[in-house]
Amino acid sequence: MKKGFTLVEVLVSILLLCFIVGALIAVFTMGRNVYDSNEGMLDMQRIVRQSIEGMIRELRQSRAADIIIGGGGATISFIVPISVDPLTNSSSIQYYVDANNQLVREHPSGTLQVLAVNVDSLNFTLNGNMLDIVIQAAIDLRQQDLIFTVRERISLRS
Repeated sequence: MKKGFTLVEVLVSILLLCFIVGALIAVFTMGRNVYDSNEGMLDMQRIVRQSIEGMIRELRQSRAADIIIGGGGATISFIVPISVDPLTNSSSIQYYVDANNQLVREHPSGTLQVLAVNVDSLNFTLNGNMLDIVIQAAIDLRQQDLIFTVRERISLRS
């Protein structure tokens, strides 16, 4: 009698190996999806935070009387004393979200600078000397919506 594996033993071994390989592939795929989601979220957070920090630096130099909020809180226009352009005599700085979901800084008038993309909403609320800013950004990464919201409250100069 020869020693060896039967056909049933070989088939059971192959089936077990397939289950193990399938489980490993599922774990690695899930890990890659989580990694991609985290990278996308971190990148979006970094861009939005850099944008809002620049906006805050300029807004802190302004007074409440020099701020005009329009579009139901979606746009802001303000004057910073040191931002007057001697050629155009334009000192108004505007921030808003355009039709392409881009956060835009306009200064001087007609000169646009895109600060962030994938911005769903931008909202400004002025209460006395306090200005509240809310920016919501979202991206669709591998059929998963990643949403990030930044809320900042700043004190304007008197």
